Amino acid sequence: MIMYGGEEGFSLFLHLGESKSSFDLEKVVCNHGFFMMAPNRWISSSKTLQRPLRLADSTKSVMVSILKPCVSIHKNSLIVRLHKVSPSDISKKDEVAILEQVRRMLRISHKDEENVKEYHKKLFQLKDKDNYDHYKVCSGRMFRSPSLFEDLVKCLLLCNCKYTHLQLFFCFFLVTCSYSFSFHSFVFLLYIMIDIRWSNSLKMARALCELQFEPSSNASMRSNGQKRQREELKIDRSDYDGKEKLGNFPSSRELARLDGKTLKKLTNNILGYRAKYILSLAKGVESGKIGLAEFEGLDQEKDDVFQKFMQIKGFGSFACANAMMCIGYYHKVPVDTETIRHLQQVHGRKNCNKNTVMEDVEEIYKKYAPFQCLAYWSELLDSYECKFGKLSELPDSAYHTISGRLESFDTI
Repeated sequence: MIMYGGEEGFSLFLHLGESKSSFDLEKVVCNHGFFMMAPNRWISSSKTLQRPLRLADSTKSVMVSILKPCVSIHKNSLIVRLHKVSPSDISKKDEVAILEQVRRMLRISHKDEENVKEYHKKLFQLKDKDNYDHYKVCSGRMFRSPSLFEDLVKCLLLCNCKYTHLQLFFCFFLVTCSYSFSFHSFVFLLYIMIDIRWSNSLKMARALCELQFEPSSNASMRSNGQKRQREELKIDRSDYDGKEKLGNFPSSRELARLDGKTLKKLTNNILGYRAKYILSLAKGVESGKIGLAEFEGLDQEKDDVFQKFMQIKGFGSFACANAMMCIGYYHKVPVDTETIRHLQQVHGRKNCNKNTVMEDVEEIYKKYAPFQCLAYWSELLDSYECKFGKLSELPDSAYHTISGRLESFDTI
């Protein structure tokens, strides 16, 4: 047993293998909005990713910290630190389950390494040295969740974050209080509305993670008298550095035991229309109607996989393109109004609009095939960091400001 900041725990080591030369933990984690969404927590001072991960039984969780070792003897490994548990609490199956989730989040596999090499090779062929460094800013490994189910739910949380009546009234009030509705007033209102939308996505993810600390939620998610005590989850409400912890992101099994009314009540109705789609997804997975394992196989035709995603209730083209990225297909760019803004400002497509954006995207990024999404996302990430600074160094209190996206086209 080792003491970490006054608490007990122990560490596992995850060898990077063939990924050791191309792997950068900071770049891999802090390249997608998912890292800002609960229960993920990036600690910039120590370059550490912290979150709960599930044990082999899929019901209990343990808080882990993932970081690079300080000593050179382990330089080709990652430390996976388990908090407030002893080795006797964790079985070999648990260790395997934890490390597999880490591999998935950080895309540490032979196939992912092949994608990284092919992507960088493509960039080197197309760009000069300066632009080559610019386009590989996201490293070719897009951060994702420990499970595809969590990825898919978060894809839904990114779509069309509607405003509450109070938020709309507030925005309207700010403008009407000015002496005239000037262009500057409009721009100010626009930025407030952008802030609200991304902020809602973050709040929705947090609300879902809070379910494990709601007594009524634990009772609803329990089956056959199964206990869901906090001590079983190995998660409490205080962190070793004084920050409040969250529960783990709920599994499909846990959510499938809830009805729509209960879920809306427990999350203060922040999920809105997504609640029914999230429950439909969870129940479909648990009933076997939606086979998540079928999506993970990379030997399938890309368009066939995309169409399978389109058949899931609530998934339009924007959510499906994000889902494709999560399982390692990078040929689809998630197109929304942020894409229009980006093409107008970065690529000089001043006339780009909802009707032309798909054609513009195809024309601009086709040379990066089959990595169009990675090239687009590298540009977007670079533009954000030019404006806000390195995302990995931002305090979590500023996360809600990092978005130019207004809404997807899934329900426009």
